[in-house]
Parts: sequence; C-alpha cells; structure tokens
Amino acid sequence: MLNFLLILTLATSVFSGIMMMAIPDGRILQLSPSLLQHTPFNNFALPGFLLMTFVGGCSMIALFYSMTSSRRQYNWSVTAGAIMILWILMQYFLIGKHIWFNLFFLAVAILIILLGLYQKGKMLI
Repeated sequence: MLNFLLILTLATSVFSGIMMMAIPDGRILQLSPSLLQHTPFNNFALPGFLLMTFVGGCSMIALFYSMTSSRRQYNWSVTAGAIMILWILMQYFLIGKHIWFNLFFLAVAILIILLGLYQKGKMLI
C-alpha cells in the first residue's frame, strides 16, 4: 500500500511538473493564470519545477529505499509525506483558494506518514 501511494505521488507530481514547465500558462492542466495572481510567480514553470523536484524527488527517494528494503525507507516515506503536506499548505496560503484535488493528496500524504510510522513501529495513535 505504501509503495502504491509513493508511486501515485511520484507519477502525478512528475507528470504535472513537466506539463507545467512545458506549457507554463497552465491551460494543459486547466489551471487558470488567475491562480498565480497573489504569488511571486508569473507563470507555472517554476512551480512545476519545484513540484517535480521536491514532491516528486522525495517520493522517488522514498520509493527507492522501500524497494531496496533499506532501514531508511520509513524515514524517507515520512519525509515524503511531510514535504507533500508542506507543498499543499504553501499552495493554499499563496493561492488563497481551495482546490479539490488537494484534499485527496492531503489524505494521501497523511496515509504515507501513518503507514511509514506504523511500519517503522512508531505509531503515534
């Protein structure tokens, strides 16, 4: 389950990041340029790069460690989930609007963290 969530996060963040960089006006992902109105960004190219690098990169590292059965795998899973939550919160505060798929990925991030902690044996609940 954890690997599936990491693959989902990796695939969607890399795909979205590439699309945002390739067509930075956002139309390919049906993102309105007005979303960037109160942000330091003129288009979606840099946010796409940051999404792909941080969210996708952390998910890729976590997935790699998970597939190699490294003792670091759960730490990286928790880190990947935390990075995704930070990304969603920053996006919400910069844009000021609620985007429906952020709730889905917030739930995915929380699940990644909980599964990572559970499998490491440090369940908080």
